[in-house]
Amino acid sequence: MIFVHLFNDRSGSPRVLSSVIEVLADAERDLLLVAHGDGILESALIPRIHYRYRRRNIRGLTLIEYLISQLSLFVLLFKVTRNRPNDEPIYVNTAYPFGAALFGKWFGREVIYHLHEISITPPVLRRFLWSIVTLTASEVRFVSEHQRKCTDIEHENVKVIYNAIARELSDKATETIHAERVCATSTIAVEPFRVLMLSTMRDYKGVPEFFELARQFESDDQYAFELVANDDRESVARYLSPMMPIPSNVVISERSDDLAPIYERASVVLNLSRYNEWVETFGLTILEAMAFSVPVIAPPVGGPVEILGADLKEFLVHGYDLEGLTGLLKELREDQQRYSHVSKLCRSRAQEFEWSRFASAIQI
Repeated sequence: MIFVHLFNDRSGSPRVLSSVIEVLADAERDLLLVAHGDGILESALIPRIHYRYRRRNIRGLTLIEYLISQLSLFVLLFKVTRNRPNDEPIYVNTAYPFGAALFGKWFGREVIYHLHEISITPPVLRRFLWSIVTLTASEVRFVSEHQRKCTDIEHENVKVIYNAIARELSDKATETIHAERVCATSTIAVEPFRVLMLSTMRDYKGVPEFFELARQFESDDQYAFELVANDDRESVARYLSPMMPIPSNVVISERSDDLAPIYERASVVLNLSRYNEWVETFGLTILEAMAFSVPVIAPPVGGPVEILGADLKEFLVHGYDLEGLTGLLKELREDQQRYSHVSKLCRSRAQEFEWSRFASAIQI
C-alpha cells in the first residue's frame, strides 16, 4: 500500500495516519509519500519519500505552491510505482493530496480516502476537493458522524471510523492516576490550576479567546495557563507579534512527540475553535486529555459533541462565551469533589475509543 499525506506536523491528521500505518503497513512492502515537515510522520515505520510543498506568508502564493505540489506528487507516483504491483491501493490522508487520488483513478488503482476536515477555505477549493473525492474514491472514511453529514460527498462506500489515542500514549495514560494527583488537598495548595490548550497559532483555533480568558485570571496566582503551539518558533513569533504583550500568566510551549508529560501536568484542557470558522470534525487532543482523566471544555458543535457524550454536555461551551468558560474553570478549581467526579467520567468516556476498536475498524 502507498500512504500519502501533505503537510507533516504534529496535528491530529498526521497522528491518526501514523496510527493507521501502525495497524496496516508492512515495513518491507509499503511506502509513505509526504511533503517536507518536521512532524510525527518522520518516525513512521515504513520508508518515506518526500515531495515538494512549501507554505508561504501570502495565501495566494501558498495556493500556487500547493497546486505545484500536487503535480509533483502525480509525477513522483508515476516514477515510484513502475516496479510495484498494479493493484496496490493508495491511502490518501485528508482531502488535500488530490494528485495521488487522480493518479490512482487514472491507473485503475483502489483509492481509499481518510478525511479529517470540513472547514476548507476558500469554498471553491472545498468544492473542488470534494468533487475529486467523489470521482476517484473507492472508499471514503470519516472520523465522525457530524463530519459525514456536513460534507456534500455522496458515495456508495462510506465508513465512520472514530479516532483512537496512539497505543503508546494510551499505555502511558493508563499508568497515570490524574484525578488523585490533582485533587489531593495538599497538591492543590502547592500547584496552580493549570489550564492547557494545544493548538496551531491561528485565530480560528481560538487563540485570541484563550488569551482573553487568561486575562480574567491574571491577578489570581491559583491559575496558570499554558498554550502548546503546533508551529515552529518563527511562526509563533510572527503570529504573536501584533498581540504583544500576551497575558503574564500564559506560558507558550513547543509541542513535542511525547505528549504524556503535557497532559499529566494539566488540570483542564480547552478547545476553543470558532464554530463559525473552524468546526472540529473530531478533536483528538480532547480525547487524549480525557484518557489522562483530565476534564475538558470544547465547542458544542462537531466531533467534540460525540466524544463528550450526554454525561459531559455541560462542558460543551463556545469559546466566545467568556462568562461560561470562567465559571466552569472556577467550579472545577474550587470544588474538589466535583473535579474528581468529572475526571472519572472523562476517563470512562475515553475508554470507549480504545485502540482495539480503531484497529479493528481500520482494516481493509
